[in-house]
Amino acid sequence: MRKLKILLLAAFALALTAGLFAQYTTVDFESGGTGANWTWVVGENGTNPDLLFIDNPYWGGINTSFTVAHFTALDAGQDWALCYSDDIEPFIFDSTNTTVKIMVYKSVLSNVAIKFEGTGPAVEKVIANTVVNQWQELTFDFTSALGNTYNRFVLIPDFASRNQDNQIYFDNIVLPEGNVTPPAEPTVAAPAPTENPVDVISIYSD
Repeated sequence: MRKLKILLLAAFALALTAGLFAQYTTVDFESGGTGANWTWVVGENGTNPDLLFIDNPYWGGINTSFTVAHFTALDAGQDWALCYSDDIEPFIFDSTNTTVKIMVYKSVLSNVAIKFEGTGPAVEKVIANTVVNQWQELTFDFTSALGNTYNRFVLIPDFASRNQDNQIYFDNIVLPEGNVTPPAEPTVAAPAPTENPVDVISIYSD
């Protein structure tokens, strides 16, 4: 009986640990991974050069990933030149998933902004990198958005005025895993109409 209790406790602990880790997904841009196959839109950035996925040009330190994202913040772009994707799974911020992380490699010190948009009020947090020419992981706290639902990830990787084009690299974005349950499919057919068609007004909408 004691062995059974120990096994049950171990299984419970394992399930709890798995549940905690399952609160997040990592956007790593690797082949077969997450992110590189998403649709990314670049905006407010002059001619809006595409977001690229390239071999990690600064492999080592805290980032030994093979593939990273490359964003060119143009001198002609706005201070808030950005990229965004709607391919994240819809999620609700709760007590287990309010910490968001990203690795950046920049040659300048400037703010990095992460913003989420969706059915909840848009929320944005800003943190500056403190080192240049090496990978640094930035951590953002979205506790203020508890209970809100989001389905768009927005990144402003060089949130500052500039007088040159800046090459920004980012990787390993730790985002909340999708936790929004889709509406259940109907299990029965709609009832047959009983009203006379001449007494019915039809309204169509998408």
